[in-house]
Amino acid sequence: MTHSRVNASFQTNNELLSPVLNMERLGLLHAKYDIGTKSYITRNVDLTGNDFSVIKVILESNKPTNTGVRVFHSVDDGYNWTEFLTPTSTMDVDSFWMEYQFLIDFDPATYEQFRIRIDLTSTTTVNTPRVRKLRVIAY
Repeated sequence: MTHSRVNASFQTNNELLSPVLNMERLGLLHAKYDIGTKSYITRNVDLTGNDFSVIKVILESNKPTNTGVRVFHSVDDGYNWTEFLTPTSTMDVDSFWMEYQFLIDFDPATYEQFRIRIDLTSTTTVNTPRVRKLRVIAY
């Protein structure tokens, strides 16, 4: 069990108000931020009967200094992973987010299922990468 000690100082500039701490409604959240890699893995997408030879991944990411985002695909239910090494295109969405597109063409081979894995890496607990708006197209 984790124990915490909180010291609080209450002040007011209004002599008609007295600060109060309600211990019955007090909540404290303990959060641990690890340095290293965190992974997001999609569910297996089974397209049996609709074989594909191309996977296109589109996502928006914010990568502060000393962080990274790596994108992988698997066509065997996550037993083996292959990294998309470089984006096929990038585009600024705004001053915070950038859109990345990745493409893998297996032609002439075709597959029936896939998974996507996104690894978020950081060398510091202060800056962490973010990803949003993940879209995957298989054709």
